[in-house]
Amino acid sequence: MQARTVVVCLGLAGLTAAAGAGQGPEIQPGLWEIVTQVKTAGMSMSMPAMTARQCLTAEEIAKRDKLLAHPPKSSRQHCETKDFVHKGNTVTWTMVCRGGRGDSQGEGRVVYDSRTAYHGRIHIKARVRGRTMDMTQHIKAHRMGECNP
Repeated sequence: MQARTVVVCLGLAGLTAAAGAGQGPEIQPGLWEIVTQVKTAGMSMSMPAMTARQCLTAEEIAKRDKLLAHPPKSSRQHCETKDFVHKGNTVTWTMVCRGGRGDSQGEGRVVYDSRTAYHGRIHIKARVRGRTMDMTQHIKAHRMGECNP
């Protein structure tokens, strides 16, 4: 279970950064609901969908491109984003992480349906404690309204 958590966190971190990367389409500040569904190859059952709500301010949105170009460093793992491309309403990227309990690599794609909605997919392959994991994360997000003070 710990290995799955590591890979899911990598995916969420990559998506959070890419979902609003400064080079991509602008999204509106406010309260966002993000629903993710993770499927692991070779497993008959999927993890239940996870729903998160996040308040994004204009200042946070303005800083997103720095997050993607330079993912947060941890003492356990070093991640690097590569091949970031924005074309039309679509953003794609690849990411490689080394260290910690294993290495991983992934690719993602986010399509902006509007300034208040997007959907995407992140595919991650990780080698954790000698085992290979192949996971795909599907994302749907929409702006719910203003943030509560």
